[in-house]
Amino acid sequence: SPSSLKFQLGDSQLLTANVIVQNGSVSRVNFTSANSTIASLNPTYVSSAPYTVAVYGNNVGSTTITAQALLNPSGSCSTPTSVPVSVEVKSWFQTQGGDVYTGGNLTDVIPETATDRNLSLELDNWPGVIVHQDTDGINLGSGFS
Repeated sequence: SPSSLKFQLGDSQLLTANVIVQNGSVSRVNFTSANSTIASLNPTYVSSAPYTVAVYGNNVGSTTITAQALLNPSGSCSTPTSVPVSVEVKSWFQTQGGDVYTGGNLTDVIPETATDRNLSLELDNWPGVIVHQDTDGINLGSGFS
């Protein structure tokens, strides 16, 4: 669980194999990524419950993570299960001379690497006006209002 993962580039999510054993016991659960350049795992196997790994978003794209429980005694049935994973780009925005209004809070995680970290850039020497109506205020990441 969960049955699918969708998160942003550079973030991670936990993935747990819920194993129900009728006869025998679990020796370990192996996790594999169909494309580790998109999503990698740590660790790649777990030997005791809960059978949880961290999935890391390395590049934008889609892949699948497969979990396979290896059971004792030897020769018992093991069925792999796949989970679709989607890694998306972290998005942010800026205006140029445009006003920004929200009836709630305002979140725009401007990265430290942005050339100009102001939310509203000047147009004809005038930046836009930023208005929000939430007591939590504004979250601009490494940016400025």
